[in-house]
Amino acid sequence: MNRRILSQEAEVKIWNLANPVGTPILYTDDFGRQTATTTRSEASVLSGHTAVIWITGKSGCVALERCAVAGTATADTPATPSSGRG
Repeated sequence: MNRRILSQEAEVKIWNLANPVGTPILYTDDFGRQTATTTRSEASVLSGHTAVIWITGKSGCVALERCAVAGTATADTPATPSSGRG
């Protein structure tokens, strides 16, 4: 197992321990717009390469790096840098 996969799995485990399903979050889309929403699943690693989570208001999963627990990011400080995924 490579280091990137291990880091994604660690990120997911840490997120899930700290943030139960239903946690209020801010999701940052491809254009830098933030949306207040909630999680509707635990985070997981998609296809062995990307930490993802399902959120209210989106039909598919989104990259976990695009999400921040509400109150930890503001419109002036994006939840994460844009990666072109989301």
